Amino acid sequence: MSIQIENNNNLIPTIELYFDIGSPFSFFAFDILFKYKYHLNYNFNYILKPIYLGGLFKEVDNSFKLVPIRANYLNIDVVRTSNHLGYNFQIPSFFPINSLLIQRLITILTLITDQNSLLTFKLCKALWLALWERGLDITQLEILEQISVNETALLKKSEKVIDCGREIPSFEYLVDRAKTDIEIKNKLTQVTKHAATLGIFGVPTLALYKQSQSQSQSQSQSQSQPLIYFGSDRFHLLFEEIGWNWLGMNPLKQKSKL
Repeated sequence: MSIQIENNNNLIPTIELYFDIGSPFSFFAFDILFKYKYHLNYNFNYILKPIYLGGLFKEVDNSFKLVPIRANYLNIDVVRTSNHLGYNFQIPSFFPINSLLIQRLITILTLITDQNSLLTFKLCKALWLALWERGLDITQLEILEQISVNETALLKKSEKVIDCGREIPSFEYLVDRAKTDIEIKNKLTQVTKHAATLGIFGVPTLALYKQSQSQSQSQSQSQSQPLIYFGSDRFHLLFEEIGWNWLGMNPLKQKSKL
């Protein structure tokens, strides 16, 4: 049974997720939003906003340092939070990663498809799970290719495909653009810098626009200032702001107990 959500005055809110694949907590926020929207039919615009975390740290002068005591807690927190959500995350031995190429690749998909396309969601989830559940170094090009091609079913290595009348370029084309295209480099930098202007200093961060925005408004950075929520554990406050029922981080798990 789906839970139907009514919004006051028929306004559909927009929630933008600023994220980096190199952050496990970004996945937790991604997964929570996905379940509420696509499994429980909460009515909102879900917009993915890939940024480069290293660039954001430089932009806001955030000198992140993973001291041993914090690293120990991070290991515990990632494992138990992922288990609660139905996953089995572990911190890989090569953490942290340089996610720049990956974030550019995702940026391309948000431009050539749209910011909430099935392909973008599938690729992001596949990369997160490969890194955090299977311990694969997705910064290695051959592994990145394997995950992108084999686990999305919509990307081919060297040939384009047509999906619902839309052309999807090959993986090789996407990687080449991610490496060389100044437009893509500038776009990722632009979104990262814009995040800093909103007061964002880390990921995941949710930007809530209580009034519905058009796709063009979102892409051109609407003048209205969103409400900012940092972390994957502030959803109860965001939902309260909208007037929604908060059913926990894993609403499907809670629902199965009813």
